[in-house]
Amino acid sequence: MVTPLKNKIAIWFDFNKSLIIKGFLGSLALFLPIVFTALELESKIFFTLLAPIALYGFFVLDKKGLFWFGAFSGVLWFYWISFSFYYYKLLWLAPLLLAFIFFYYGALFWLIGFLSQKFFWLRIVIIAFIFDYLTPFGFDWMRPEILYSGSFFGASKPDLIALLFGVALIIKAKKFYKLAAIFPLIFAISLDKPKELPKLNIKLIETSVDQDDKWDEKFKLQLTAQNLILVDKAIADGADLVALPETAFPFFLNKADEITNILKQKSFDAAILVGALKLDGNTIYNSSYLFKNGEMFIFDKVVAVPFGEVNPLPKFISKIVNNLFFNGAEDYKTAKTPSDFEVGGITFRNAICYEATSEKMYRDNPKYMIAISNNAWFVPSLEPTIQKMIITHLSKKYKTVVFHSVNKSHSLIIN
Repeated sequence: MVTPLKNKIAIWFDFNKSLIIKGFLGSLALFLPIVFTALELESKIFFTLLAPIALYGFFVLDKKGLFWFGAFSGVLWFYWISFSFYYYKLLWLAPLLLAFIFFYYGALFWLIGFLSQKFFWLRIVIIAFIFDYLTPFGFDWMRPEILYSGSFFGASKPDLIALLFGVALIIKAKKFYKLAAIFPLIFAISLDKPKELPKLNIKLIETSVDQDDKWDEKFKLQLTAQNLILVDKAIADGADLVALPETAFPFFLNKADEITNILKQKSFDAAILVGALKLDGNTIYNSSYLFKNGEMFIFDKVVAVPFGEVNPLPKFISKIVNNLFFNGAEDYKTAKTPSDFEVGGITFRNAICYEATSEKMYRDNPKYMIAISNNAWFVPSLEPTIQKMIITHLSKKYKTVVFHSVNKSHSLIIN
């Protein structure tokens, strides 16, 4: 007798209430470090103790339980991505996106259990590396490492493997042998000191402009005037370098000679880094503009946001999707390599929003980075918190001090 399709689906997903509850509780534990970071609990001891609890679910669930663990975790971590559809007038797509996230991460976590079902300890290596390679369209914000970015644990892969090994020992070892977990957990600890800050007065501008207002023609003059006032105030306060957020000037700044001339003049008093779009023929770039000693320099974004700035689908499908959902809009173009600039003898790496969360921008270990972001797309949500945790992890891993100027969340120095 052939098993009906609906029964096969039910068997595969295993709608066992106990299993679903365990998966959901595991996802809450995995989510806790993000919640506590959002609450601005800065205790390294607390986050060091919390990390093994957050990772516990990876080792106590079988592959079916891991499916529910991953599915709920994906939605909890990335529900905010759907917020951007509001600004594209595509809100009806939000349930489809959430369903994709639910099943993608459910399947990814299930795969962890499937690959390690014959050898439990293999799960440690799989967890350590699978999130680096099986990413949806290159979006790699789910990383176990960020869960303890605010702790005493180190940021390297050996540190992560040691931490996972310690958690696995706590679960699998019998009786007093569990105490052996202390050794890998101690190995994972790194007591790095904060990096030296440059001897410059760097003013990070924090703005609070709603996404609807930012691109409204009625507000462009007002926003431009506000930006110039903020620059003047920073200069009056003795700033050597002033950084304004991504797209702080909501127009093609390279086509606005009157504004660029004003900024060039002000740059004799302090270097000014601002975010704005660039138009080159019919090609659009998301860029940073540096004004220094009366000159203007433009640095184009290298790592574009999947679907937000570039369609990661194959070219023939990408064109269809852009025509159907984005009125035929062309993808933003990107630069091939990261840009560096110098102010007062100090070299800085330029990063625009999503770039600051990409390892590509850190691989040659820049000492200092200035990142500019516009988080208005996703506020209110936990997106700025996850962004901060990823940047903190990368700052620790590559020993880079990141100066972050943001619209709609806190500007800060991550060291």
